[in-house]
Amino acid sequence: SQAFDGVFASLLVSYLEDPTRLLEEIHRIVRPGGRILISSPKRDADLSSLFREMMNELTAAGASKLFGDTIGGSFEEAQRNYLNEAARLVDIEESGRFRFRDPDELKLLARDAGFSNIRTQLSLGSPPQTAILHATRP
Repeated sequence: SQAFDGVFASLLVSYLEDPTRLLEEIHRIVRPGGRILISSPKRDADLSSLFREMMNELTAAGASKLFGDTIGGSFEEAQRNYLNEAARLVDIEESGRFRFRDPDELKLLARDAGFSNIRTQLSLGSPPQTAILHATRP
């Protein structure tokens, strides 16, 4: 209890059946004044846009030289495989095993768990594809 200054949970809450339970546990383990940062793909996120932007950044950074054939084929093949897996999120959501979350949903989760100074923003891509929440434990 109250052992941590902060918690970062990137893209985690979307996979949880009961994200309220996670936020309550985070509230328990974060010290007063501690901060949390949580993110989730927003509803109607354009996963192909995220993919293209990420691949452009990796390509510009010389990722193909870093990864080459060590990741089960060419860098281009790895890019296609990643996009195929990302596209499956829509199928997973339809089956109830994943949920895109908008900023207002993240705010409610944090408020209900007892956090304060709750702020959200959209980020990651143009247009933004991810909801990000910052909050503090009182």
